[in-house]
Amino acid sequence: MPLYSDYERIRYDDPSLQAEFQRLVQEVAAAERARAPIQEQHRRAESDMDTGVASESDFRSVDRQYIQANNTIAAAKKKVDEFLGRFKNFRVD
Repeated sequence: MPLYSDYERIRYDDPSLQAEFQRLVQEVAAAERARAPIQEQHRRAESDMDTGVASESDFRSVDRQYIQANNTIAAAKKKVDEFLGRFKNFRVD
C-alpha cells in the first residue's frame, strides 16, 4: 500500500491548510511514483546477482539509487508528519 494513502482521509476545515497538506501529500505520492521503476530494477538486479547474471558492482549501483529513492520518500513523509504535528486541528473522514 502506498504511504500517501495513509493520509487520504485527513481533512482540514481551513482551505489554505488543506491545500498545503495536499501539496505535501502529493510530494510523497510523487516520490513513490519515482521509486516504482527503480524498485523493479532493484528486484531484477537482486535476482540477477543471486543467479550470477550480474556482478555485485552492478547490484550496488541500482541499490544506491533505490536507497536514495527510499530516503526521498521518507523525507517527504516526514514533512507531512511534521505538518500534522504543527496543525492538529484536522479531522479524519
